[in-house]
This record gives sequence, structure tokens and C-alpha cells, in this order.
Amino acid sequence: MATSVRLYQRLNTEGFPLIPVPYSRNGSPIADKNATTFYLRYRAAASATGIPAGANVLEAECSAQSA
Repeated sequence: MATSVRLYQRLNTEGFPLIPVPYSRNGSPIADKNATTFYLRYRAAASATGIPAGANVLEAECSAQSA
């Protein structure tokens, strides 16, 4: 069972880093201008697992809320 689900974004920059999505004060996700894909990451059985959540930050956030 997953302990927590976090939203990450893949940046289209050198090395294609995967970084957490920051949130504004009112709780809305803030996508980086270089973000290409969003992922839901969680830990289960001592390993991190990532699931693609789409290319739109609002759709990905909706997926994270329902997970």
C-alpha cells in the first residue's frame, strides 16, 4: 500500500530532471514552463514507483487527488 502520492514534472532541459511540482498558497499546482510530462510517484514495498499522469498539470493533479 502506498504511503503518499506526490506529483512530479519532467523538464525539457539538459538531463531531463524529474522534480516535484510546487504549489501556490491557495493549493494550485504550478507547472514549470519547460515541463513536458507529469508523473505520480509513490513508495510501496521499499521501492519508488512512477506512473505517467499526462501532459497537463491540472489533469495530473486530478489524478493525484483520486489516487
